[in-house]
Amino acid sequence: MSPSSFPIIAHVTEILAATIASVTRAKAAGSVFIVLQGNLDEHLATRLHKVCAELLPKGLRWAYLDLEQVPFVSAAGINHLTEIANLLKEKQGGVVIVRPRIKVRVTFDMLTLDGWFHLVEKLEEAEEWASRTAPPPSRPKRHTVKLQKPAAQRSVVAGQRETPTAQLG
Repeated sequence: MSPSSFPIIAHVTEILAATIASVTRAKAAGSVFIVLQGNLDEHLATRLHKVCAELLPKGLRWAYLDLEQVPFVSAAGINHLTEIANLLKEKQGGVVIVRPRIKVRVTFDMLTLDGWFHLVEKLEEAEEWASRTAPPPSRPKRHTVKLQKPAAQRSVVAGQRETPTAQLG
């Protein structure tokens, strides 16, 4: 029997390759909105991890991951997500899962991952949650220099001039 003579069980109308559909800046400073498509398995999670690692030196603190088009998350995908969350927690940030499908939400709930991620239904909720949770970005410290007169010009008693003397020990 040739493959063309097998009965058709179901027509495949759409095959989504696992990919990162887009990476855009979000409103909050140091945050990006990443849209994922397809199963969040080892391959897609590795690419996501690479993108986040490249953005870390540029000030990334929050990653909002849109999982609306992700039907399944594998154990390897979860492992990469927790590693990304750890990296961002070191920067006082984290990972916010946006619009997860029911099956994906159940997976996160079963694994009790609520300490690693925050799940929301809208991007606006993610940004509002992140702004309440994270400390504000730190400002560079201003350095103040206290100027003092050289030792030769300082005096113990007003009007007297003191000269430095070398002491030999």
